[in-house]
Order: sequence, then C-alpha cells, then structure tokens
Amino acid sequence: MNRPARLVIESIVKQSMQSKAPGLYEAMDLRCRILHGKGCVDLLLDEPVKLKDTLLKMYGDSTLSVHFIVKHLLIRPLLTEWGAPGLEEELVTSFLSDPRKFRETLVSLLQLNPRSSRTNGPVNT
Repeated sequence: MNRPARLVIESIVKQSMQSKAPGLYEAMDLRCRILHGKGCVDLLLDEPVKLKDTLLKMYGDSTLSVHFIVKHLLIRPLLTEWGAPGLEEELVTSFLSDPRKFRETLVSLLQLNPRSSRTNGPVNT
C-alpha cells in the first residue's frame, strides 16, 4: 500500500482513538513499535496477527477487550470514512479468528473504495 494511503488511514484511526480514548493510541503504538518495530496501523494493514497478539498481551488475553478496541476504535472509523459500516462485525470476527482473511478483506476494501485514500494513485499491496 502506498505511503499516502497509510498516512490517511493512520490519521483516521489516530483521530478517532484520541477523541474516544485519549492516550490509548499512543500506548498501543508504542507497544507495537517496541515489540515489532512497526506502528499499530502498519501492523493492522500488514501483519494483523501481530497486532492481535500485542493487544491480547496488553489486555491479559481478554478477547472481549480486544474485540471492543478493534471494532469501535480501529475498524468502525475506517468503514465509516469509506461508507461501508455494515462490514464491522465480519471484519472484527475475521481479525480475531483468521487475521490473514482479515487482511485480504481489508486490502480488497481499500482497492474497491475510492474514499480509502485521499490520493489519486493506486493502492499498492
């Protein structure tokens, strides 16, 4: 995925999290960078299994907490921006049970939706 598209996605997620749970984005992002050398949005887009594992470690293996964070703070803001809010539960379920399928679905959404990036270029995967 091209860098401008990543920056747009990161901005959407960061703004949403900062307004709903101040400090959480920074804590998650720092933890992801320490453990994996990448920010949480990069892990969401490229290696969701690592993000899932990181969140589970942060929340003591509480899938309920991870489900809430992923649904309300990561997925919902993106789908709302892209005009596709009906896919929330499907994406959250695949994030938790099959992160590879989640990534494939997310990449497909990015390629199909012109609002996924405020740039005119193609979305590279």
